[in-house]
Amino acid sequence: MGTAPADILEAHGMSHDDIPEAPARLVSPGRATDPWTFRVACPYCPRIHIHGAGHSAADAHTYYGHRYAHCTDIVRQGRTTFDASPFRGRSYRLVPAVAG
Repeated sequence: MGTAPADILEAHGMSHDDIPEAPARLVSPGRATDPWTFRVACPYCPRIHIHGAGHSAADAHTYYGHRYAHCTDIVRQGRTTFDASPFRGRSYRLVPAVAG
């Protein structure tokens, strides 16, 4: 979780500046045993993605940083094909959403 190591980004000719920021809204769990989550408006596709944020609001800040986009675009017979999206495999940096 968190920030992608600089050597991995460098190997792909990238830096942290090349990865877009995605404001993430922290959402409390439905049950006490469920994890907290982030809701993110994807910068690549028109969907909201959900990412884990740990098991307490106090620790959620440690889960911001580099994440892979969960873009999908094909649903067949009620099942989503996850590798069909041209956006699959792209990433962004989760940052705290500004309250407003």
